[in-house]
Amino acid sequence: MTPRSSSWSSRFVVVVAGDTGILLARPSPVARLPGFAAGELSVPDLGAQRAAGLLDVRPGQRVLDACAAPGGKASHLRELADIDLLALDHSTRRAQRITENFERLGLNAGIAIADAADLDAWWD
Repeated sequence: MTPRSSSWSSRFVVVVAGDTGILLARPSPVARLPGFAAGELSVPDLGAQRAAGLLDVRPGQRVLDACAAPGGKASHLRELADIDLLALDHSTRRAQRITENFERLGLNAGIAIADAADLDAWWD
């Protein structure tokens, strides 16, 4: 679903933000965005959106997203390229949010619960 569709234009004022994002004129709960529950879109914050573009990921690259929860950067990176991604977070509770977002979006990537400074806990 694009922001130009009737369900978007009748309920939300949007501005196109770069190649892959939109900016809502007014905040809205994500659950009310058309297509969100069906996994048609993700809602990363602006920093996550910009990080993905700056990394210039290419298919086949290995990418680590340390401190990955709730999964905005990781999801955006996987949406942009077929990469070997590991989403890492120190908290089981926070890592569950990554899992939920990947499942909703139909994305596959590794998820690990560990301290990024403890290489033996996650580095292969």
